[in-house]
Amino acid sequence: MVFGRNPGEGGGPFDPRHAVLIPFPLEFDVPQFTFANDTEVPVVIVVALDASTSMRKRSQAVVDFYNAFLDAQKQIPGCACLALVKFDRDIYKVFDPKPLATADHLTLEDYNVAGGTALNDVIIFTIAAIDRLCAAIRTQTGREPRVVFPVITDGDERSSRTFPGIGGVQRALELLGERRTQGWSILLNTIGLPEGEARTLARNYGIRDADTSVIDGNAASMVAASVRLHRSTASIRLNDEFE
Repeated sequence: MVFGRNPGEGGGPFDPRHAVLIPFPLEFDVPQFTFANDTEVPVVIVVALDASTSMRKRSQAVVDFYNAFLDAQKQIPGCACLALVKFDRDIYKVFDPKPLATADHLTLEDYNVAGGTALNDVIIFTIAAIDRLCAAIRTQTGREPRVVFPVITDGDERSSRTFPGIGGVQRALELLGERRTQGWSILLNTIGLPEGEARTLARNYGIRDADTSVIDGNAASMVAASVRLHRSTASIRLNDEFE
């Protein structure tokens, strides 16, 4: 069973050179970690990035946002990997998890936009994929990973087909709450939404105001937001207090 459209079907062209349309289930390759000592904790960062049509006008700013975040994270000591999933009405694995030192930069060719916003689907399927990735890392290393899950979007749920509507929001809310109690850090970044709408979106998914960044969407705000996301993620990676 394939989750998403066939090449060329609706919502703009699908280019297999730049992303992998996800079949059930979404799976990540397991990266190889090198630890500095016996107590170092592996950190798994998985970014879910909105690539719906409404993001087209700020495509370059989004690419710059992601790459600035990656470059800043490379300067932080510790063992961490980064993966990228993008979504419109479908879900695409752009980059499998890689150690930060070898993680790939995003390009405009990678970030081709199309379609609507399947926010429920991307949250639920990505959580399941991270669960399986973390289980594999535990088996491989004997260590418990720390998870950072930033979600970056310019709109509310509109296009999920497997988990649509209020029922899908409720399921995503439950899963996010469960993972938060397990120690995951879930960070919502909204782009171009009014403050009130952004806060409502966060509350719908049980994401705290402290974990929500409201971005105007202009180039300067995107740069500032990348710095905020970097600082939040660095704090989590370094096991500082993050409240």
